[in-house]
Amino acid sequence: MPTQTARGPGRPREEAARSALLDATAELLLEHEDPGRVTVAAITERAGVARATLYRRWESREELIAEALDSVREVPHIPDTGDLVADLEPWLGPESVGDDPRTHRLIRIRLTQSLGNPELRRVYWERYIRPRRRPLLDRLRAEVDRGGLPAGTDVEILAELVAAAAYYQFLVRPDDGRALDRMRRALRLLLGQRGVDGDVPAHASGTVRRPGRFDADGDG
Repeated sequence: MPTQTARGPGRPREEAARSALLDATAELLLEHEDPGRVTVAAITERAGVARATLYRRWESREELIAEALDSVREVPHIPDTGDLVADLEPWLGPESVGDDPRTHRLIRIRLTQSLGNPELRRVYWERYIRPRRRPLLDRLRAEVDRGGLPAGTDVEILAELVAAAAYYQFLVRPDDGRALDRMRRALRLLLGQRGVDGDVPAHASGTVRRPGRFDADGDG
């Protein structure tokens, strides 16, 4: 009878292949800045991994690219100290993405390329943006519950406005060292102003339904 060769541990080998594929994808994205030029053949050749190994973990090239683009970030922890602005600053500030210029470039590539690739945008939203939003939504709901934000505040819209303040500083304004200060001021304006609860302005006519709070497991 033929002698069976003992197999080594599978998980370390799988994790090594996964890391190699993610690193290769990130390197190619940084080189080309165009996901269209980051082919499966180029990725597997750079990583030294078989194509079948890639498809065992990711169903499509877009899923791999989305994970590679997000591999530089983690789902943030947002504390609840009672100071909402202070609690959200780490979620928005430079420490949320680190100081590595490669990280900043990958985030910019993801944002710009998603505009022209609906499938990449869908995958990134479902797999990465929605999980990252949940801590923010939970923190905003806690603030509503304790009375720090008006009852009936539409936390979904407020969360998008908070994120938009950070994206604007990151994508539009030049880096002058004052981005965090501007984000902090924008946060205080957003979280302190009236109107975030969907109230109708005094000059408006007709009846408008006030938006209710969303469940934490809903569409956030």
